[in-house]
Amino acid sequence: MLDVLAQLLQNPVMFAVMLVEFILGFCLGYLSLKVLKYVLALIVILIAGTLLNIWSLGLSLETLVGRFGEYAVKAKDLLVGLAGTLGLLTLGPVAIGFILGVVAAAVKGE
Repeated sequence: MLDVLAQLLQNPVMFAVMLVEFILGFCLGYLSLKVLKYVLALIVILIAGTLLNIWSLGLSLETLVGRFGEYAVKAKDLLVGLAGTLGLLTLGPVAIGFILGVVAAAVKGE
């Protein structure tokens, strides 16, 4: 942890990037809590629409998952590599800012 902080102080570009990522995450968390009910409604509508489309095609959910399960196994290695590439350095500041933004919006109560 101290090694990362020492590198940040020695490299101003890295510090600026992490600061901007933190601010973006904070704004995302703050605004996300405000629009949470609309996001949940959107997700419910999308799920309902998907289930209706599956039903209208005469398929069951198990059949559909079985057909696309083979593709998911093939894409798993790609997704694991992508997650490793993003890493903690990229995701960390945004995630911390997001959590603090959600807390700030919840405390403010709007």
